Amino acid sequence: MRMIVNVKRGGWCVIFPEGGMNWDGKSLPVLPAVSKLIKVLNVPVVPVVIKGNYLAFPRWANKRRKCPITLHFSKPITFDKEMPDEDITDWVQKAIDNNDNYTKVEWIKGKRPAEELTRLLWRCPECRALEGLQERNGNELVCTQCGKEWDVNLHCNIREQGANVWKPIKEYADLMVREEEIVPIDHGFDDYLENEEQVFLQSGKAVLYQQLKYPRFNKIESGKLLLTDRGLLFISKTGGKSIRYSFTNLHGRSIIDNTIFQIKYWFNPGLVMDGGDINPHTIWFEMRGESCLKWEIYYDYVFRKAS
Repeated sequence: MRMIVNVKRGGWCVIFPEGGMNWDGKSLPVLPAVSKLIKVLNVPVVPVVIKGNYLAFPRWANKRRKCPITLHFSKPITFDKEMPDEDITDWVQKAIDNNDNYTKVEWIKGKRPAEELTRLLWRCPECRALEGLQERNGNELVCTQCGKEWDVNLHCNIREQGANVWKPIKEYADLMVREEEIVPIDHGFDDYLENEEQVFLQSGKAVLYQQLKYPRFNKIESGKLLLTDRGLLFISKTGGKSIRYSFTNLHGRSIIDNTIFQIKYWFNPGLVMDGGDINPHTIWFEMRGESCLKWEIYYDYVFRKAS
């Protein structure tokens, strides 16, 4: 509402129509609501492409790097209110499209280009082991399962050790997901599952937080998080108690600070742990030892299949 009032008064506004930072340097899909906002505001739209931003601060990295960033402004365009929303969204998508993996910059300054890259490359592209890659010396990745090794540079490129050809990291990120590999796994939690329930993903150490009063989150307990064909199941480390978050109650997920898998859901007074009701709208699962992006991808796939 404030945005609309500001524009009606002659002001201007800046929005990022993708709704978030991309993981691999390629523009994300434009949110469908952007076309509706454009129609409501009914003012000229100036598309802007930002080049070099991903190279300066990849989402998976902990620290910024220094490099040139350029902004490319297009001519303003005004859309007819009768234009279909899909056509406006498609136009905006093409106008801002960018893939920083192929952006040429003269220089980049920084250290440890491979640090936290396993948040993006969460599977070994060679042997396909989940969480198989490990950072070494700040500029190398090695698979703890098959022993394959790669070099990484500040330009977000990667190459097999001993090879001469560098490839954009995105080309390896594209190898992470094969739907035929998202299958039920073996586990040791049969006592916590419902009849014929299947497990697709199991975490390492996960810490459960709940939000009772915005913006404060309270730590509940450490344990394991399971993704099943019916939702998320958290099993506490002490006492073996569990809490279930059914897909029917879940209404959103996101990643916070690269280490937290966040879910939102409606109230359900029947869910309790340790005698206390823990049913806020928002729950955090902190998982510092593995990729939350992996969890987001698996969650979306299983949720879609279960719907």
